[in-house]
Amino acid sequence: MAYYDKTLNEVVNDIITNIHDTLPEADTKSGTFIRNVFINPVSDEITAMYGDMKLLKLGQSVLTAVGDDLDYLAGNYFISRKPATKSSGKVRFYIKNSNKSVSDIKDTDIPDSVTISYGTVVSTVGDYTNTSISFQTTETAYYTRDQIKELAIDGDTGYRYIEVSAESVGKGSAANIKADTITTLETANTAVYFISNPYSFSGGTDAESDADLARRVELVLTGSNVGTKAGYRDWE
Repeated sequence: MAYYDKTLNEVVNDIITNIHDTLPEADTKSGTFIRNVFINPVSDEITAMYGDMKLLKLGQSVLTAVGDDLDYLAGNYFISRKPATKSSGKVRFYIKNSNKSVSDIKDTDIPDSVTISYGTVVSTVGDYTNTSISFQTTETAYYTRDQIKELAIDGDTGYRYIEVSAESVGKGSAANIKADTITTLETANTAVYFISNPYSFSGGTDAESDADLARRVELVLTGSNVGTKAGYRDWE
């Protein structure tokens, strides 16, 4: 059954018409007892009800639902919004005073040992247009002095380094950064001279947009891709 949203004036006029159908002589002008006590309060409530009905209608249509309403609608078909994901990659920690040949390195030059702890925080450098992005290591690395001497040497700087896995602290595509952009060591480590990421970070995705979620719901409703590879993917 179709309906249209009535304005406050339309509701007021309809109630006045109904009253006059029964009591043609009733005074319903503004300021009268009937208008102030019976017509106006009822009209306000009915108009508010029309507004609630409109919101309910919009929230139950794949063409107009957004945000939480769209999530609830999708849930009716066992579909969930795809969440944002973190990016991941590798971070290199360059060891202090390690840019010498093994024969030239003195025990006093390099640390007794180096520990890169799980959860060590590093970040990019922010500027006027971009905020810094933080990352944290996802593994722990420990090396003794003798092991430090055997570490791989960076061809550009000559320093020995420890390379560990890391992921972004936050989620989203903004964390898919280019190589050589992680330069700040947020977690203090006296054995580390400087840091970098030799390769780009990838895998960070934003939460599924309303448009993409609505498309997946619409495909389920129309059944246009049921049983196909795309259909199974849309249900994920």
